[in-house]
Amino acid sequence: MVSWFKGGAGVFTRLRNIFPDPVLPGHQESMVERQALAVAFGGSAGDEALTRRVHAAQVGAILRLAPYTFFANLFNLVIMFLALAGTFPFWLAMTWAAAVLVVLSFGLRSWWSNLKRPIVAASPRALRAATYHSGILAALWACGPLGVMMTDDPSKFLVIACITTGMICAGGFVLATVPAAAITWVAVIAVSAACTLVVEDTPVTLSILILLATYCLIVIGSVISTSRLFVTRFMVEAELHRRGEVIHLLLNDFEQSSSDWLWETNSAGVLQRASSRFSEVCGLPPEALQGRRLSEMLSGAKDPANGWGVLAELMEHRQAFREHPVPVKIRGEARWWALTGRPAFDERGRFKGYRGVGSDITESRRAQDLVTYMAEHDALTGVGNRNWLLSRAQDAMAEAYAEGTTLSLLMVDLDNFKAINDTRGHPVGDEILNRVAQRFKSVCDGRADLARIGGDEFAVLHLSSCREETERLATQLIEILDQPITTEHGGHAIGATIGIASTPGHAETIEDLMRVADIALYRAKRAGRGRALYFEVEMEREVRERRELENALRYTLERGGLSLAFQPIVSARTGEVVSCEALLRWEDPGFGTVPPSLFVPVAEEAGLIVPIGSWVLQEACRRAMAADPRIDIAVNLSPLQFAAPGLVDTVRQALDASGLPPQRLILEITESVLIQDFGSTATTLAELAALGVRIALDDFGTGYSSLSYLRQYKFDRIKIDKSFVAEIGRGGESIAIISAVIILARSLDMEVTAEGVEFEAQAEMLRLMGCDTLQGYYFGRPAADFPQTVPVTPVRQASA
Repeated sequence: MVSWFKGGAGVFTRLRNIFPDPVLPGHQESMVERQALAVAFGGSAGDEALTRRVHAAQVGAILRLAPYTFFANLFNLVIMFLALAGTFPFWLAMTWAAAVLVVLSFGLRSWWSNLKRPIVAASPRALRAATYHSGILAALWACGPLGVMMTDDPSKFLVIACITTGMICAGGFVLATVPAAAITWVAVIAVSAACTLVVEDTPVTLSILILLATYCLIVIGSVISTSRLFVTRFMVEAELHRRGEVIHLLLNDFEQSSSDWLWETNSAGVLQRASSRFSEVCGLPPEALQGRRLSEMLSGAKDPANGWGVLAELMEHRQAFREHPVPVKIRGEARWWALTGRPAFDERGRFKGYRGVGSDITESRRAQDLVTYMAEHDALTGVGNRNWLLSRAQDAMAEAYAEGTTLSLLMVDLDNFKAINDTRGHPVGDEILNRVAQRFKSVCDGRADLARIGGDEFAVLHLSSCREETERLATQLIEILDQPITTEHGGHAIGATIGIASTPGHAETIEDLMRVADIALYRAKRAGRGRALYFEVEMEREVRERRELENALRYTLERGGLSLAFQPIVSARTGEVVSCEALLRWEDPGFGTVPPSLFVPVAEEAGLIVPIGSWVLQEACRRAMAADPRIDIAVNLSPLQFAAPGLVDTVRQALDASGLPPQRLILEITESVLIQDFGSTATTLAELAALGVRIALDDFGTGYSSLSYLRQYKFDRIKIDKSFVAEIGRGGESIAIISAVIILARSLDMEVTAEGVEFEAQAEMLRLMGCDTLQGYYFGRPAADFPQTVPVTPVRQASA
């Protein structure tokens, strides 16, 4: 028996080559499978410890079925005993039954011992013992078929044949993990059954013998295949375990040399086996991490995108995830992690938890946030930009509709900024914009959303329940700029004009809301700046008409459709014309006579005032050069024209082109020019004076700090505003003011001209007060012809 067992591996390997594997049909054996078959028959796996574990698993698989085997044999024993009753002597039958039970009891005792102390290692000797045990038990059961020879009862023969066939199959199944024991069992019982058939010598004996042989060979082939698969699986698992340990070592090395780390949780989401690298990243010892949930790393960190909530949902549904960003707080510092994980399951498919890799992406996240911030915020002021405003407006509009509130858009334009930016330079302008933005933020903080959408344009989104709240906000935005903005270049007076539109009352989309708010802003500028106006429907009609007027003005300028009119300025002593003022006129075929008060603001807003002013200078100098050389020509300069670069060059070119002596040209500026910027104004005035032209301060007394201007600058002429002249003869303080101005001008060696003289009494009073020259309808209305020097005949019935 022992020698047969030792050579069994080779014999049954050859048998297996004859009969294909019923479990893996067509599968070619690998080296591991061939080695597994040798190990199953008691051979070595090359690793003694692994070999002993495999043999222990083979024997243990048989022992686990020992109770079932005992009761199955007991049942068969009872059936067999009854079938052979009367055939054998009673004492002999009882002796046989007792022998079977004794052998079975050895198996139960081994099962009980294995239950208390499981076998973890076994030698080939244990396999031989199992083979001996199965051989002895099979020999005892073989006595049953042999007993059939002592009976002629066909029914008893059939019962014993069925029991024999069943035991061949069941025994082969139970002993399959130890193929030598299984084959011994099958062979002994099959040989016994074959001998019985030969002795009985029935007509079907040969057929039954062939069926029995075929049946046994199939069982033996199945046993070999099963044992090989059992051992192969065990050896593969052992190899995987070994590789897992290697991988674990490599992963530990990976953690030590990488910025990433490994993490693992159980099925409840609790951290398990925290690695040293993970502990280092968390700033906690490994024992402090054990038992904590992964989500506890949040610890108060802001999670705007609900990264942890999404991660919890993924883990709840057992889904894998890759580089999922989550915020954490480590030692009080807000940081970002990217987590990758997959669910783990045991061999029975039960969820065990998650395993994955983590990495710190704080720096890349900060860089990404910076890029996003720069894409949505103004680089100069730090407030939102146009893109951010459009995105925020969509959310705000949805919020307004949902809550039944009103969303208002305030378009804010800075007054006087362009002139300062052009004259002082962009660095000063940028500093002013930044200061303005900070003041606006102090007003809007917690109440509204602020954005800079253009050069000097800001926009404010305000959700409110009533119009009064938005009006208060607009008023505060205007008032916050009441105090001049001080830079190292001095103080700068900046104002704000605001146009307001609301949804759903004025528009349904953010684009339409911006458009109608711009219209309201435009109307507010026209109304005098420094105020806030809500959009009204008729404003849109006015804008359309103004746009048509602007287009017509462009067309007229391109084709030379503008003209000049000249109003005489006379000597208060002689009445002779000493100079005249050039006044711009526009006759349009479609609009008719358009007054300067209407088209000049349009020209300023459309950027046409500089080319128009240049044409006026050239035309006025040309006409004056062709007229009496004793009459000087006065030309008004718009504040925007004065602030524009190249004014001095434009004046020089006009003088050179016409040949007009510079002393005959008088340039009139208003006090609004002086309000904007002291330094650049003084430079421009000095350069103009260097050309030889004369400078007149127009509309004197109507602005702010007039006396300080006279002390700061050198003017050749002061023109008293017509509002003071109109008060002559009506009482009031106008005479005292005019007298003071004349006295002041003479002390500063300046000529004084009074505007708006319409009556003889006014002219006479101004002569007596010492005014040098007079201008007004009393002496003549503006005319297309250049005036002569002859004394002017007053118009006795002048109209206002």
